[in-house]
Amino acid sequence: MFIPDKLTLKRNQLYHLVLSNPSPVYHNFVATDFLQSSFWVATKIDQKMGETEWFVMPRKLGLFPFYCTVTGHEGMKGIIEVVN
Repeated sequence: MFIPDKLTLKRNQLYHLVLSNPSPVYHNFVATDFLQSSFWVATKIDQKMGETEWFVMPRKLGLFPFYCTVTGHEGMKGIIEVVN
């Protein structure tokens, strides 16, 4: 499960997102449509701490799904909503 499983972001505003995995189980974060429609830079991937930090600026309005593609993790999903 992603916490939170819904993000509401404003278009053309810069955000610092921290993705954290506190469990010993491998997970990933896939948000292809969102990332393709945004300006972003991955700034830090810390495997020991299980964190990835991004600076991202959404450029396109809409609803963008995100999910974990690891087998058995089909319930790990959420939505990013980009608003004005």
